[in-house]
Amino acid sequence: MAIDAQIAELKDQWGGRLVILGHHYQRPAVLRHCDARGDSLELARLAASRPQAERIIFCGVRFMAESADILSRNDQWVFMPDMTAGCPMANMADAALLTNALQAIGAGGVDWCPVVYVNSTAEVKAICGQRQGSTCTSSNAAQVMDWALKKGRRVFFLPDEHLGRNTACDLGIPDNAVRLFDPRKLRGGLSRSELDDCRVLVWKGFCIVHLAFTVEQVQAVRQRFPNARIIVHPESPHEVVAACDAHGSTAQIIRYVENTPDGGTVIVGTELNLVERLAIMCAEPVISAATVALFLNPGQPAGNLPERPTMTGPYRLTDFKEAKREFEREFLLARLRENTGNIAQTAEQIGVERSHLHKKIKALDIDIPAS
Repeated sequence: MAIDAQIAELKDQWGGRLVILGHHYQRPAVLRHCDARGDSLELARLAASRPQAERIIFCGVRFMAESADILSRNDQWVFMPDMTAGCPMANMADAALLTNALQAIGAGGVDWCPVVYVNSTAEVKAICGQRQGSTCTSSNAAQVMDWALKKGRRVFFLPDEHLGRNTACDLGIPDNAVRLFDPRKLRGGLSRSELDDCRVLVWKGFCIVHLAFTVEQVQAVRQRFPNARIIVHPESPHEVVAACDAHGSTAQIIRYVENTPDGGTVIVGTELNLVERLAIMCAEPVISAATVALFLNPGQPAGNLPERPTMTGPYRLTDFKEAKREFEREFLLARLRENTGNIAQTAEQIGVERSHLHKKIKALDIDIPAS
């Protein structure tokens, strides 16, 4: 029996006693089986709101499943399809490193409030709670940081230096009041006076996906597409965020794209699976910043960007409109083949109305694969 059929059979057997959650960054082949999709904390809360669910399957990385396990009842079980799925950023701050860091910065008698990004382990979150700190998401990081500062405390933000620095900037905190803390150096690599003079410490950590975006890419996009709007995730480097029109969490990026006026074009700097779905779901052009970077430099290798096996010759076309059309055509063809030409199943898989999918198929001159 094919894996899709096995999953469908198990879902029928368990009914409401089983809930499958998929993070926005998952591939369509995974999300088609999920009962809900969203950000990590949003999904963890949703799991806790399903009292009838005895088994919760979290299609994401370990820290996400941990959050769901923390918020769920003791009689609910949380499972991961792949226990090795982890977040490199979350692994950049462990309990031992954080304990040593808090001891080092606390020696001067300053009241530091640890603010830990949800992309972290449960152990690290627990240590922050013990120090009267808080957890935050990329959506509410500014609120949490502002809360701590208004209490007269200084903020120790971890594990993503870029989200911490960008959030501080959003709150009007000057650059010279924000310091980078390297946990592998004595006192974070800072002098006592540097620690005393800063209001926000940011942990030396990063997201490998969002670190790929550069100011040079943004400048090249603006030169080639002057009317396009550019939005990136705040895990991107500060100079990249400053060069763009907007920045926001995954949910905020989705709303930004959805609210783009008719005829507009949005360049998105975040995980590629999400951007691919936005490009299909929205009537207006949505393009990945990484796609544009490779398009503008067609002779350059893809580097650490993921290969898209469902596409032929990705990002190597000579005309931008042709590139977008070819991308959409290849994406929809691959999904239609997966569903043996079934329009209803394909529309459900990629999250669009059947009428919208029919229009796309006609506009892109796609021959529906035979069932």
